[in-house]
Amino acid sequence: MSKQLIYLMLILVFLVVVGFALRGSGVLTSITSLSFLDRFRSGTTIQDSNGEVVLAEEGQATAAERLVLERELPSGVAQAAPVPTAEPTALPPVIITDTPVPTDPPAATAAPAPTAVVVVEPVPTIPTATPVPAVPATSTPPPIASVPPFITFIDHTVQDGETVAAISRIHTTDVNLMEHYGIYQNLIYPGQILRIPVFNAGACNGQIHVVATGQNVFRIGREYGKTQEAIRDMNGLSGDYLIKVGQPLCIPN
Repeated sequence: MSKQLIYLMLILVFLVVVGFALRGSGVLTSITSLSFLDRFRSGTTIQDSNGEVVLAEEGQATAAERLVLERELPSGVAQAAPVPTAEPTALPPVIITDTPVPTDPPAATAAPAPTAVVVVEPVPTIPTATPVPAVPATSTPPPIASVPPFITFIDHTVQDGETVAAISRIHTTDVNLMEHYGIYQNLIYPGQILRIPVFNAGACNGQIHVVATGQNVFRIGREYGKTQEAIRDMNGLSGDYLIKVGQPLCIPN
């Protein structure tokens, strides 16, 4: 039961108790009778308890009051007709159920901020370069290709920044001839001792020619006005006249 309904019932009970107390003491009757006397003085028409009509005109209030007092209140106290009381309005029944009172939803809890995860990557270990033992400067091994008598070799120590072409100019030789005997640009380094092939003109009864790209014995013979058979016989070539780029040939006079 709600608190408002309980308070209302207590107030009604209090009013009923006070009403009964006032009625029993005669205070309420006297107050009611006085209200009737006021109506007599103003010319009000009323009925007594026997149903007789009593008229109270102006100036006759004293006689009317006396008549009411003699008929209704022999004890000397004027009583007024009971004032009808209004029936108490029935309040709608209050139904109490066990339905839980909805409560406010809990405040949304803020999601915790993501914690930054610091990933420490391992520092890769840089291997220490192992020092390469110094290779003693030695001359290059004898070339694999056959060496005719009109080719000889001299030693050369490679300097910093030198190239095969620069070395060939120093010794008046040919780059193709050097590559024919295994000396390539990407295989040399400072301090290296190379055996450089050079021409030995005294060993060739004619002119020394180094085969270039795209040449054959027939074209070389035409260049020098010689037959291919003569070039073959002078250089000991096979019957198919097979030659290689960089190969030295002695062209007969």
